[in-house]
Amino acid sequence: MKIRVLLLHETCNWSPDIVQRAEKIYGIYLYNPKVHVHCCEFTPSFELTFVGSVPEKSDEKLRDEIQDGDSQCEPIHYMHSHHVEGLPHIKRGNVTVGTYPLRHSKGYSWDSMEEAEEFWRGNPDY
Repeated sequence: MKIRVLLLHETCNWSPDIVQRAEKIYGIYLYNPKVHVHCCEFTPSFELTFVGSVPEKSDEKLRDEIQDGDSQCEPIHYMHSHHVEGLPHIKRGNVTVGTYPLRHSKGYSWDSMEEAEEFWRGNPDY
């Protein structure tokens, strides 16, 4: 299965003191672009697996605070597929809103979302 990485602008979800130091904060999600779910509606959505947040500007203390905040987040989110598909394709490591394919040494294919998530946690791009 192919897995994509999604970055969403989520600055508004953070406290003003953290935002002041980070400037912008992006949520990082993994999803399978071939699997749609229907959350009590006809419009298809993607199931997004939250893997962390990345600030635009950072220092060690801020990274620790963001990591603490991430521990309070729900692990799964849902977003209408047409919204995700409408986002720009970005380059790996680019800190901006968009998506790109998750790749490992063997290519782009994954056996499961759990495998992709485990890979990401050991080899994050940010």
